[in-house]
Amino acid sequence: MEFDPRVAAVVLPAAFVLFSIAAAVAIARIVRGPAILDRMIATDVLLSTMLCSFAVFMAVTGRTDLQFILLAMAFFGFVGSVAVSRYVARSENTAQLAPPADSDQPSSSQDASDQGASADSTADPSPTEEGRP
Repeated sequence: MEFDPRVAAVVLPAAFVLFSIAAAVAIARIVRGPAILDRMIATDVLLSTMLCSFAVFMAVTGRTDLQFILLAMAFFGFVGSVAVSRYVARSENTAQLAPPADSDQPSSSQDASDQGASADSTADPSPTEEGRP
């Protein structure tokens, strides 16, 4: 399928200007943050913008041999998003499972053994233990 050169001369610059604006906004969001999920979504938007601009380039030039690059970029974007979301979900679950800092429970097994030793030392010795050296 051939494009009319006059249409391509108008559509291509307009498309790339719009893609550039979208990429600039996404990069600004990556820099500003504030959370890791905001940055990940902005990274996905940037990758999608790059994919679309690359697809427009392929359509205009007629180079269908580059479609594997599109597929690889989409795959890595998906895997990256899943990895970050699993990391965030795991860190949130770990934070929810952690005991509060001011709890009455000992915080480690060393503290538990120290408490047990101090309880044994304050208890009255039994009569059978007094006679032993």
